[in-house]
Amino acid sequence: MFASKSRLSAAATTTRRLIQQYTHNQANSLKLSPASAAIPFNYRLVQKKSYFTSMVQMSEQQQEQSSSHRKPPTLTRETYQNLVKNAPDHLRTVIKFEAEWCKTCENVAPLLERAVSEVNALFEKDRLQYFVVDVEEDDEMASAFSVQSLPSIFTVHKDHLLEKIVATGQTDVSKLRILFLKAFVEKRDGEFVIDFGKNGKACLKYASQGDDPKHVVFSHVEAPPTVRGHQVGDALAEYAFLHARKEGWKVVPTCSWIVKKYLGNEKTKNRFKSVLVDK
Repeated sequence: MFASKSRLSAAATTTRRLIQQYTHNQANSLKLSPASAAIPFNYRLVQKKSYFTSMVQMSEQQQEQSSSHRKPPTLTRETYQNLVKNAPDHLRTVIKFEAEWCKTCENVAPLLERAVSEVNALFEKDRLQYFVVDVEEDDEMASAFSVQSLPSIFTVHKDHLLEKIVATGQTDVSKLRILFLKAFVEKRDGEFVIDFGKNGKACLKYASQGDDPKHVVFSHVEAPPTVRGHQVGDALAEYAFLHARKEGWKVVPTCSWIVKKYLGNEKTKNRFKSVLVDK
């Protein structure tokens, strides 16, 4: 763990004083005789000052890191009601269940923080809040969420569980970003939508084909320029295909992006093979 901000600041101040004192003492004790004698002293002095300066810089870097790598707030059964269940309707909650001994929990932490930050940046105001639960300190919360593997990551809207994944060494920022974006997808008449407020609206258009309401065409995906390049289309497509599988739809993808890009990934295509039809 990093030292406290006040201790690091004090250490930096003390180190600067040492540099000044060292320089002053050496200058007073130096008897300049031949010019050549001053050269090695100056060299040694520069080396000493360089070391002390490095110590100051390291202290300041640690101070900066300590403020930028704060652990997310802890969620408990006592705070769940106010922070999650009674949260404003526009908010979605990310909860990570972890343990101190879990190496994967530690490794995925910066990826989670980055994904949360990047998704929040797509909206005109923050829409994701992020909490952690230490299963060894709060086994009641772990039991309430039926946590069996670590790190388990949940997305929640108020008291409604949206989705859960168990992170592994293969979990990356893109996968987490898609998971979080799916928490904002709404199914409306003829489209799946993520509303980014002033930053625009992304959508996947769909329509029933023929007389069978479960025979559905995915015809178009669009996203405003402000949110492109952040897997918004992937989040919409994954949500739509998961919904189709749940509802027993048979999907005809006519959108070129879905066919070539999204389903162009063989693993993704096999995942949704059961809902895909040609016509």
